[in-house]
Amino acid sequence: MATTSGRDIGVISPFAVRAGQEAGTYPLPLPADSIEDGRVVVRLMITQVGAPPRVPTEQEVRRVTVLVEP
Repeated sequence: MATTSGRDIGVISPFAVRAGQEAGTYPLPLPADSIEDGRVVVRLMITQVGAPPRVPTEQEVRRVTVLVEP
């Protein structure tokens, strides 16, 4: 994941999910400066061996929820 400025935030799941299984929930701390005007914008990328990074499909990432807690 990365911020809109391109700053890497971290890796959500370093390994693939097996076919037929749900991906689950992956907590990822966001740096405070990634929240601007009450909004968080992140860019998700899929990386695979031997292929360039790409944007995930709607089937690969069905939902992203951001919870802001102190």
